[in-house]
Amino acid sequence: HRYRLGTHYEQIPVNRPKCPVHHYHKDGEMNVYGGIASGNVNAYYEPNSFGGAFEDKTAKEPALRISGDADRFERAGAPLDEARDGLRAFIDGRRRGGWRPERLLLFGEAPALAPVLAVEAGHCGLLKLPAWQGPSLAELGRDGDAKRGLLPHLGEWREAWLGAADGGVSE
Repeated sequence: HRYRLGTHYEQIPVNRPKCPVHHYHKDGEMNVYGGIASGNVNAYYEPNSFGGAFEDKTAKEPALRISGDADRFERAGAPLDEARDGLRAFIDGRRRGGWRPERLLLFGEAPALAPVLAVEAGHCGLLKLPAWQGPSLAELGRDGDAKRGLLPHLGEWREAWLGAADGGVSE
């Protein structure tokens, strides 16, 4: 019957185990509790900005003695390198499919994303694109001055995009 009920069949009261089961199955089909979309912000990945799952350092494996100490070592910057490589591979794949991004627009601050994109002086080195970073969409929604500050950029982008469509450079 599981194929008919879906991934979260165990959430339905009649199928629920008597002893609570703790796992990271979120969202998906037949999620009785609604998942992230309904306010369940427990993200099941780490790091996350939802206060969800995180590494339990007390559960770390002890060092293993093999003619010296062996332990798990994480290369400094490894998660950032992995994120950069993944984003670069995604963009390159989309480019091979005909997609031609012309400009990176960032609305608001994203501290976790900043070291990945490496936007400096109006340019994203990772994606090799001109970049702009401004107020968040929430701020634009409530602040008239923020909206007015965005207007000159809209004109610049329009000109750049029209120039690119005519075969010009979008810088």
